[in-house]
Amino acid sequence: MTKMDSPMVMPCASGLPCTMEVDETLGKILLGTFFSIMLYGITIMQTYIYSSDSGDDGLVLKLMVAGVFILETIHSGICIYNIYVMAVSNFGDFSSPGKIYWSEPALIMTGALLMFSVHCFFVRRVWKICENPLIITAVISFFALSHLAFGLATYVVVYWFNTWDEFRASHVSLVVVCGGLGSSLSTDIIIAGFLFRYLSRGRNENHEKFAGAINRLIFYIVATGVLTAITSAGTIVAFAMDEHGGIFLGLATIQSKVYANSLLAK
Repeated sequence: MTKMDSPMVMPCASGLPCTMEVDETLGKILLGTFFSIMLYGITIMQTYIYSSDSGDDGLVLKLMVAGVFILETIHSGICIYNIYVMAVSNFGDFSSPGKIYWSEPALIMTGALLMFSVHCFFVRRVWKICENPLIITAVISFFALSHLAFGLATYVVVYWFNTWDEFRASHVSLVVVCGGLGSSLSTDIIIAGFLFRYLSRGRNENHEKFAGAINRLIFYIVATGVLTAITSAGTIVAFAMDEHGGIFLGLATIQSKVYANSLLAK
């Protein structure tokens, strides 16, 4: 085929060649979905391990773990459906990755509920170990409820638009998305900071033989808290900076999985 006979690549609505837009959006969403399903596999393993060794835990904790696993399963199914619609059902439609399907607001809703459930677990932990828990748990609960409220608002607002470009161009989207992710980030930082301070004090007050176990627990608290905080911060930056939205949507798909893994980590 000569150069004159080569097919012409038509520009999409954004002005970019369609193949480039697909790579910038669908490609990153696809990678996010792959990684999300991999994390769901870890969630399945963690849930199985927990169910085999949870005899002494109370009913509330067991129901919380079961609820998180059910939400994760629903979220994973919607992730698979979403990428199937983009890549298979709308094959050849280069504008498909930029459109808003019902599955994407559903992902936002299930993700917000899942992250709120994980925050409730850590609020419960702080309440049980703190001597005067009212103030600190009230602050954490405020940010956790704020994140849930912003998440539900995002779910509603997304339905106002037909494409992600329209959604990102609105001032309302900036408020609900950054407000929700900022609330989640604040919750993670406060929880990790409090537990780190509490356990560090306990390490100094307890016998030396417990120092190793407390150090490992501190590492777990900091690692999981930092990981969820980095994921939230990265999603905020991606929403603000990524012109095509592919990185933002990919990270948003992964975010709830990171929270579930942090809850179920032993």
